[in-house]
Amino acid sequence: MSEIIYDEEDHRLGVHRTAFVASGVRIGRGTVVGPNSVILGPCVIGDNCWIGPNVTIGTTAQDIDNMIVGHIPNYYFDENLDDNGFLEKYLWDSPQGKGVVVGNNTIIRENSAIQQGTIKETYIGNNVFLMHKSHIGHDVFVGDSVSMAPSTNIAGHCSIFELANLGMATVVHQRAKIGAGCMIGMNSTVTKDTNPFELWYGSPARNHGLNTRLLSKMLFTDQDIKDLQYFYKKNKKMPSFVVEYIEQMKDS
Repeated sequence: MSEIIYDEEDHRLGVHRTAFVASGVRIGRGTVVGPNSVILGPCVIGDNCWIGPNVTIGTTAQDIDNMIVGHIPNYYFDENLDDNGFLEKYLWDSPQGKGVVVGNNTIIRENSAIQQGTIKETYIGNNVFLMHKSHIGHDVFVGDSVSMAPSTNIAGHCSIFELANLGMATVVHQRAKIGAGCMIGMNSTVTKDTNPFELWYGSPARNHGLNTRLLSKMLFTDQDIKDLQYFYKKNKKMPSFVVEYIEQMKDS
């Protein structure tokens, strides 16, 4: 069975009795798993996470040829029709694929889904906020402190870097990269890579300058932001010291 961290009183921490946690799953201290959620292995979930009701973590990629059920001969079903234990273990309790890693202090709201990796683990960082009905495809990387509004859809092999903020119903095309500190407006369809701290919106999404709201939160003055906007307009990228500042925040 799965490895659940126990507290000193030997109580299962925060995992609702209706949740299904398969073999090969490790859940950290203080993490809450809501009713009817499903977590399949291999999977590691960090400390102090909040996983809402009806969340699914670790299902296989949406590829018919590689779905587990596609590899079971028909006679298995015929011979084991009355053996629910066999089919349950084979289909749902046997670790498959490269798995999912979720960091510490991450919130995954209700009805969200995270697929496991096919060539590498699907990775969700620390302090990430995935709102209602977020979809994270296979082999995706989500950096620390990323926020995704409800009904965001991230296709397979994408990278969403630190402090990015994706608005409601954003769609990100397969293998696209969202730069650190980017803001993506609601209902946007992102088909291209974005640079750090850019503001994108529309369908298809286009660049509309810099994410000045985040820069203000990072305590840049109005004059600093004007200087950065001038530099960006001239060079089509942010100065390296701003990107390095994000790295320092991540490591601190």
